[in-house]
Amino acid sequence: LPPGQEDYARNTDDFTKRLLAQGGETDLPADSYALIVDGLVETPLALDLNTIKSYPRVEHYATLSCVSNPVGGDLIGTTLFQGIRLGDLLSQAGIKSEAQKLKFTCVDGYSESLPIPLANDPSTLLCYSMGNQSLTQNHGAPIRHYTAGRYGMKSPKWIINIEAINDDYQGYWQQQGWSDEAEVKTTAVIDTILPNQNGLSTLGGIAYAGIRGINSVELQANDSAWIPAIINRPLSPFTWILWRAELNIPPGESTVMVRAIDGDGNPQIEEASAPHPDGASGYHSIKVKLDA
Repeated sequence: LPPGQEDYARNTDDFTKRLLAQGGETDLPADSYALIVDGLVETPLALDLNTIKSYPRVEHYATLSCVSNPVGGDLIGTTLFQGIRLGDLLSQAGIKSEAQKLKFTCVDGYSESLPIPLANDPSTLLCYSMGNQSLTQNHGAPIRHYTAGRYGMKSPKWIINIEAINDDYQGYWQQQGWSDEAEVKTTAVIDTILPNQNGLSTLGGIAYAGIRGINSVELQANDSAWIPAIINRPLSPFTWILWRAELNIPPGESTVMVRAIDGDGNPQIEEASAPHPDGASGYHSIKVKLDA
């Protein structure tokens, strides 16, 4: 075991019970933190923050969206996630062959799960920093999880226990009827519009389809033909893209709409649906009124 591991291993039960007894309190002091990895593993682990940071450091820019984000909503953002590959930690613990999932338990009582293959994906991280800054309490300090291409509920914060299990455990939101897979749906959003002197208007926004990426973005004013947008290269395979376009919008009131096609060639879902149970769908549109 790594130096200091023995002391943590003797006290894991008391540590976990004490944290869970805090009743939703999420303030976890880094100097007394321990992450417990147990269940169907060959070598149970109890890792302090310094030991976690001793694993090979990885980072990538990634977009995270809440499953409850409506079409065109602002519950989505992109940042630089920094930490370790969850698979590196699991390799040391030695996941037994009968394990199906990892169950994550957080200090506020939240729980979530991931299939073992997804947990071992190189893009799946345990993070201790975002944007070159240590995690804040609100962002899940000292340790949070990041799963590429899934809605935010699959990236739990304030993690204190990772348990390998042999059943299909359903986490907190799944028990409320939300999706277990939680794979993000393709979405495109109009963020800005600027009328120009030449009769064209310049528009810009984002599009996101998780790890599938974005192949193209198109816009339409009223019922006119769809016009392709120019899309920027993403910061990484895990982020949204920025797009811009010039569109002829006639004087008066118009409806401008945007849609995207993902990197696999699948068009965005046109039919509007509410976020529950597996994320909102539908084209984002805005009303525009231009002077004659």
